[in-house]
Amino acid sequence: MLKDELSKRGYNCEEIRLSQFLQVLDLKATPPKQNALEYERINCLMNRGNELRQLYNGGEALALLAAAQINSQRPETENSFMSGRAFIFNQLKHPDEVYWLRKIYGTSFHLIGVFCPESIRRNYFKVHYGLSEEQIDNLIKRDEEENDPFGQHLRDTYYLADVFIEITSEISELQESLKQLERYFKLLFCEEIITPTPDEYGIYLAYAASLRSADLSRQVGAAILSNNREVISLGVNEVPAPQGGQYWEDFEDDKRDFKVGYDSNVIIKREALKEVLSVLIGDFKGLSEDDQNSIIDERSKKMGWTRMMNLTEFGRAVHAEMEAILAAGRIGVSVRGFELYTTTFPCHNCAKHIVGAGIKRVVYIEPYPKSLAQTLHNDAIIFSEDQNDNNSEQKTRFEPFVGVGPRMYSNLFSILTPFGRRLKRKGKDGNICIESPQLRISASPLTYINREAAAAVAMARIGQIEKKEEKK
Repeated sequence: MLKDELSKRGYNCEEIRLSQFLQVLDLKATPPKQNALEYERINCLMNRGNELRQLYNGGEALALLAAAQINSQRPETENSFMSGRAFIFNQLKHPDEVYWLRKIYGTSFHLIGVFCPESIRRNYFKVHYGLSEEQIDNLIKRDEEENDPFGQHLRDTYYLADVFIEITSEISELQESLKQLERYFKLLFCEEIITPTPDEYGIYLAYAASLRSADLSRQVGAAILSNNREVISLGVNEVPAPQGGQYWEDFEDDKRDFKVGYDSNVIIKREALKEVLSVLIGDFKGLSEDDQNSIIDERSKKMGWTRMMNLTEFGRAVHAEMEAILAAGRIGVSVRGFELYTTTFPCHNCAKHIVGAGIKRVVYIEPYPKSLAQTLHNDAIIFSEDQNDNNSEQKTRFEPFVGVGPRMYSNLFSILTPFGRRLKRKGKDGNICIESPQLRISASPLTYINREAAAAVAMARIGQIEKKEEKK
């Protein structure tokens, strides 16, 4: 599907499977046997991938191997770029891989995030590979997030995508996914005038709002749109201010967390852990403060995955989704039946207020596994996986975002390219006139030092012109 879209635009494509490097490297973890069952094969490769990242001490190891393979194919000339070539990396499992590929290739690198409901993935593993429910559980859980910093972190990698594609049916039926991918390439190559979908608009507003947050942990934004796509309110995770709303940059008596100097949620969680340890460890209270803090640090690290250490209710910030609902309330607007866009999946506390406010649909990008929204409110919330719910029309629908991601929004929808060139949309006679297809976003193979040198050459030419004028 991806190769077809690139081939249509004159590119020769090469797919690089990052797992191929794990087959040949000399690692201690057992490689998969030639006729291994799928469950064993995947687990063996995951083990070897983890070992490689640990040995390299970086999550980007496989991505660097892929980049090195591309480099080995470049012609040994001064200008060693390869025209009309596209490389497809399949697939990225760690955020560090994305960071480094963007650092190496800049805007020439495009990350495509593919969402597929768990029910479809489960059925695929069951039908095509005969995996048991337990094996499928283990693979999905491990693939999404491992405790090891050098392990699988697909969930943290997914939301970094430039465009989000959804597979909503069996893998063999990809017509809708193909349309989504085709639209992205039409935008990328300026082939048509295409404007944002309501979801792209809503999620971009939420993203823009998030940038106002000075929260010490994360930036989250939310936007509520009416059924007619009118902007009702915006929200951001930030400390509430006296007399309503939240603190802004121009407040004289600014009491946001970074001004106060600490995160109250972390402080109180440590105090709670200290209380527990004083009960469980007999002589804990008799220890010096330094020794107590040392034990608390150690236990906090070990217990990082527990529900206790992932509590959020002691933070001072009003969550973005809550603020969006409150902001509408402060101006007397009901949000019943409207849609809420948020950069991060709502926590269970926000989820119950979203349901209570009458929000009909929630669209999110970044997953939030600590949320118990699905567990606590499955009577009132429906998710993408719940295809056969008889009461779906009565429930608030939570859906993953599909479309051009916020980081690419202005690049692909602006009439100006990222370098400031205005795209032509009409001729001198006023009639529509689309330019010949061309890549809207391209990365120069030159460094800023090369470009400075080119500028110096241009300046020398200008100097020669001035001298000629003086002679006249």
